[in-house]
Amino acid sequence: MAQAKVTRVVIVGGGISGLTCAFKLSQTEQFARGLLHICVLENRSRFGGIIETKVVDDCIIDSGPDSFITNKPQMLTLARELNIESRIIAVNKENRGALIVSNGALVPLPPGFVMLAPSKLSSFFQSSVLSLRGKLRTALDLVIPPRKELTDESLAAFVRRRFGQEHLDKLAQPMVAGIYVGDAEKLSAAHAAARFVAMERTAGSVIKGLRVERKELAARDLKDESSGARYGLFASFDRGMAVVVDSLLAALSQPNIELCLDTTVQAIAYRPGQSERFSVSSSSSQSWQCDHLVLATAAKVSAGLLKDVDANLSVQLSKINSASSAVCNFIFERKDIAHRLNAFGVVVPELEMLAHNLSVLAVSFASVKFARAPQDKVIVRAFMGGIKRDSLLEKDDQQLIDLALADLAKLIGLSGRPLYQAVHRWIDSMPQYNVGHQSLIADIENTSSVVGLHLGGAYLHGVGLPDCVASGYKCAESVSRLLAQEV
Repeated sequence: MAQAKVTRVVIVGGGISGLTCAFKLSQTEQFARGLLHICVLENRSRFGGIIETKVVDDCIIDSGPDSFITNKPQMLTLARELNIESRIIAVNKENRGALIVSNGALVPLPPGFVMLAPSKLSSFFQSSVLSLRGKLRTALDLVIPPRKELTDESLAAFVRRRFGQEHLDKLAQPMVAGIYVGDAEKLSAAHAAARFVAMERTAGSVIKGLRVERKELAARDLKDESSGARYGLFASFDRGMAVVVDSLLAALSQPNIELCLDTTVQAIAYRPGQSERFSVSSSSSQSWQCDHLVLATAAKVSAGLLKDVDANLSVQLSKINSASSAVCNFIFERKDIAHRLNAFGVVVPELEMLAHNLSVLAVSFASVKFARAPQDKVIVRAFMGGIKRDSLLEKDDQQLIDLALADLAKLIGLSGRPLYQAVHRWIDSMPQYNVGHQSLIADIENTSSVVGLHLGGAYLHGVGLPDCVASGYKCAESVSRLLAQEV
């Protein structure tokens, strides 16, 4: 009797999408029978991509994302499958909300303000962020008819149309910049503000839609009076986000799985008709042959690797831009900060950055958001760069630290030096969902005729960690579906 063929899968990219794909494949019947070999290639010296956690003097510091949203279930599903569901923690109940820089000072976002719009006009009108004229213009959202066209528009155009220019400049722009580090004039409203675009269409008004949502949450006893984001929906792990990466790696430490670090893929050859369709070569002259290839890398990296495999797909992928950013992480003595730190963080409007010579896009009080440090210490994270300020990243680490410390002195009354400081640069890590992104992704997903090629990553359908996990699941399902057809 002929021995059953072992199917080989190579996954390029050891971030959360690539690792999730490998994990899901390791749960298949084919893998359990020893008929599936999985290899994950990562060019860094560690796995996890933008997820990284350091522990310094009893302080838990995330270098990249420090939380995930729970109304998208994929991260919760992954945690359950990894048996780490008990390690999920919610954000602290105290000091929920966000601050915003207004006239050079920190003021609270009004209670009930959700990323782009107010859900409670009473508290919104008491806020000092907008002028009375600006507040009245915002309230016109209640009577402005919804847009009839279904074509995509920029986030700036959407906000300007519904709420006015002042609302865009002083509220919406900094809230979105803090998430996407992008340009509101270019970002797609359908992606960056999908929830609000849907509210305009279904409720006729964003504010009306938020009111309906508030009533539904209240009916389920899930009322959240915080400002800025729905903080009740955010969670993390007890020892930082690296818990999920470490758990994935532990689950993948078994026969028939290779985990290769410091491996930069340089070329891919496609050989249709052969039993192993792909040949993957690294810069160190190593090579791997496989039946299925998963590219869980940034769009431009995938575009470069596919130039000789599928030129049309490569061109489409190269159209997706990405932004770079830097995170300056600090530990301070609590006594060295004058501000009460009665919020989870700060967002900074672009006009305030220009008027007051500020360099930070946003600031997170990580140890206020989660129990991450002893009471006499504070973890502060300063975010810099982005699509409109990428020149900042040309500065060296010390220069970035000095700029961040100068801003913190102005904003939160910092008087002492940090007990710990570190700069983490995330180059081209944030895909930009610009106008037309949805149709571009549809073209990408329908363009390739390369059998056995699977694409994953944040550039496809969402930048959040649950979206990236979902992308990994989808790639694994795509591989499994083809394997079933090939039997």
